[in-house]
Amino acid sequence: MSSRFRSRFICSCSTPMTIAIQGGWGTGKTSMMQMIADRLQWIRTAVGSSRR
Repeated sequence: MSSRFRSRFICSCSTPMTIAIQGGWGTGKTSMMQMIADRLQWIRTAVGSSRR
C-alpha cells in the first residue's frame, strides 16, 4: 500500500487508532513513516487553506 492510501485512511478514520509498521532492518519503515507524516501535513495545509 502506498503512503497516499495510508494517509487517506488515517484522515477518514473517525476513531482513535494505533498503527504498526513492521519489517526487518533496512526495509524502509522510517521512510514510510516520514512519507505518511509529510502527506498528512500536506493534507492539513490543504484543508486549512480551503477553509479560509
